[in-house]
Amino acid sequence: MNQTTPDFDDAFHRCFPRAFVVAMKIVDDAATAEDVAADAMIRAYTRWRRVSAYDNVEAWVVRVASNLAIDALRRRQRRVTVVESARRDTVGDGVTARVAVAAALQQLPRRQREAVVLCHLEGFTPDEVGAVLHMSPNTVRTHVRRGIEALRTSLADKELPSWTT
Repeated sequence: MNQTTPDFDDAFHRCFPRAFVVAMKIVDDAATAEDVAADAMIRAYTRWRRVSAYDNVEAWVVRVASNLAIDALRRRQRRVTVVESARRDTVGDGVTARVAVAAALQQLPRRQREAVVLCHLEGFTPDEVGAVLHMSPNTVRTHVRRGIEALRTSLADKELPSWTT
């Protein structure tokens, strides 16, 4: 395998922590979040020639990490047995709400999910998200608004995180 470039090394040190944080917010498990962040960085490395040309490499890595985290959460949920499901019902509301939000995020159209995660979970501006997703900031705002509305509808009977209000 080729040696890493200084550009990638710098990007790794800048992007890995953000990818880890967004994955942790979704999966709520440090080991899984670390795996997700590492996988996102591997994908960036294997596509480095193309990815390094993006205006905001960090936002691209975070978007990949959020998609991988949602996939990891979905795989984990499939493995839950009936006994584990009953036990999970006794866990605090915070965990139940997080699982419900992650499941509701998965039901959103891809662009809405990406815009909501990047803007509300990671704090990127609509301009930054638009550059990564190749859409105008107004389109990003529209996707975020529609995504939040869909989450509110989907989670109407649950206690919602503050960023959905």
